[in-house]
Amino acid sequence: ITYTSPGTTVTLTTATADTSIGNNVVLYANGNIALIGNITYQLGASTNLNNANFVTNPLLQWYDVTNSVSIGLPNNLNETLIAVYTPTANATIICKAIAPTAFLYPATLTGTILTVQVIDNYVTTVANI
Repeated sequence: ITYTSPGTTVTLTTATADTSIGNNVVLYANGNIALIGNITYQLGASTNLNNANFVTNPLLQWYDVTNSVSIGLPNNLNETLIAVYTPTANATIICKAIAPTAFLYPATLTGTILTVQVIDNYVTTVANI
């Protein structure tokens, strides 16, 4: 993923084709992750920002597209983001990378890893970009 202008928000995506992972998670190539409701998940995200010179740290944020709500608190882009989430019904979530306005472009996200873990300790890696 390459940022080409300031103030950009992008959904982290994967080159993987649409696929089911386990019984509770479906990963789509456009970055959407479908979760089964009434199950508690631990969501993880990490990525690296290359070729960037910024004044304000870019952020990672999990977001429930179905219900239009942020999941947990955002975290600095170069730190691991962890959130625990229990959707009350089936939901589609994404992880957003939010670039600040004071940024030199282009800058590239690399080494992105998104994980979804059902709290019963079954771990599924859903994207490794």
